Amino acid sequence: MATIDGAVAEAYEEIRQPTSDNDWLLVGYEGNAKLVLQAKGSGGIAACAGKLADDQCQYGCVRVSFTADDKTKRTKFVTFSWAGPASSVLRRGKMSVHKATFKAVCKDSCVDVAATGEDEEGGRSQLTEAALIERIKKVNY
Repeated sequence: MATIDGAVAEAYEEIRQPTSDNDWLLVGYEGNAKLVLQAKGSGGIAACAGKLADDQCQYGCVRVSFTADDKTKRTKFVTFSWAGPASSVLRRGKMSVHKATFKAVCKDSCVDVAATGEDEEGGRSQLTEAALIERIKKVNY
């Protein structure tokens, strides 16, 4: 079972605040089973995706604001997991179990994305603002 650092919960509460400049967080591993906050900031998924490491398995949460089809302004939260193309096979295998620990803290998301380095853009094509908004709009909320 994985453990999670308290700084992750603090960063999550911060990005949930509409007045906060920070709109994303990124979590990685310290050792084999401890999840720790690696980064947080502003700039949306583009800034967060820029921090993804090809040799790591990471989890993230991002606040996404957009205009819905009915012209209303919406803000939703997206969680994602990232398995870098050069990450350990053993660590990738543990992600499915450890993800529950991450989701216990970052629990209010409407979409969860699993991105790997297996597509032509290294999995990052799933982690763009346009791709996330498209997925959010498919959810019946």
